[in-house]
Amino acid sequence: MQGIFCANFASSRDGWPPCKNAWHGECYECLGKNVFPMAKLTDDNDDDWVGQAKREKRLNSACDGAHSVVPFQCDECWIRNLTGRSMSLPHDTNLRMCIRRASLDAFAGKAKSTIASHVVGVNRAVKLSVSLGKPPSLSQTPRGPMEIGDPLGMSLAVEMEQYSITAKGRIAKQIQFVVHCTKLNKTVLEGTARVRSTSAPAQSVWFSDFLIGLQDRMGYDTRAQLSLPIKVVVYMLDLIKVDAGQHTTIHERTLLKFGAHIAILTAASLRGHEGFFLDLAATRNLLPKGKAGVVPEKFNSNKVLSEEDIENLPYVTICLLGKFKGETGERYHSIVLASETMSGLEVRWWIEQLLEVCELEDMTSGYAFTEPDGSPPDTTEYNALFRQYLRRIQLDSPKQFAPEEDVTRYGINRTLRKTAVSRAGRA
Repeated sequence: MQGIFCANFASSRDGWPPCKNAWHGECYECLGKNVFPMAKLTDDNDDDWVGQAKREKRLNSACDGAHSVVPFQCDECWIRNLTGRSMSLPHDTNLRMCIRRASLDAFAGKAKSTIASHVVGVNRAVKLSVSLGKPPSLSQTPRGPMEIGDPLGMSLAVEMEQYSITAKGRIAKQIQFVVHCTKLNKTVLEGTARVRSTSAPAQSVWFSDFLIGLQDRMGYDTRAQLSLPIKVVVYMLDLIKVDAGQHTTIHERTLLKFGAHIAILTAASLRGHEGFFLDLAATRNLLPKGKAGVVPEKFNSNKVLSEEDIENLPYVTICLLGKFKGETGERYHSIVLASETMSGLEVRWWIEQLLEVCELEDMTSGYAFTEPDGSPPDTTEYNALFRQYLRRIQLDSPKQFAPEEDVTRYGINRTLRKTAVSRAGRA
């Protein structure tokens, strides 16, 4: 089997002239090689990867027989499918370029060796059928001609391709996979979970191949937030406590709320936004419980406590109301925390300060973490403040947090939860 053929080759659809489009595999090339983002791979020395040129050739051109593995229609047929008219250049230049790129990404979703193996199987089946004097079994389920329409998800694919050349990346200069602006569209199109039967185009096998190829070409690099040593978090809270003073000004009260947020996220192992779900009235009502608790003498992590000792430990309860990851709808969560952890995290003290600030601002119900005007806090400002204190610790106590550490790798969204998980793993 040589070349690649449009599924509609030699066939007329809806009165249009028969399609005559076929290519040698390597001749079906990307029409925007320097337009669409292409991840550049490097070695450990940051030099260009020796296989980069070969990789780019694989991603920017097809290979013989690819149409036998991946459903394939030519650019012109796809324009007819999507617009209901014939291709008109130069009007359709950009659309054609995106269709070509999407088709190549779908081809790239299959390994070249997989395509080659499939071609061998097809050729063998044809030869066996000829020797038996019967039509090939493959002819019983032909690949085309295709009906007019878009059962594969090409319309969504070309939108993603167009976005990839217009959007700016956050981590790298170019945007990377996943293409976030169309993620919602894809979710809407899918309708039901992937394991269930659906006619949604975004769940087609072709679209799955397209996404695999798209990720391969564009690359996918993350900058996950890192955890901190627990002593750094405690040190930061000590700094905030000093800076907050007598919480007489708006700035000082904001600092106390910020410190309470850090203490709660760390102690309860919460993601950044989940701390904002703290319900003021419920937490205030439960505040007296556990305050009179006593830590047993000579207590350490190896000591086995009796049931009576556990019931008498000092604790504080927080109540959260909101929608949490993996759950449906908004729910109440009551979490019991140690009044003070063995690491020196003064959880109760910070919660009491938070409630005192809320009282000064005449807040008795609703969410505890709000601005003085009642609006929700800005997570961007909290992140900036968090990193500001990290930079300060780098100057004040470089042994605890090295100056060469990149503070942008830390933030309230994930760092404090990861810190808690890491600390629990070492306990």
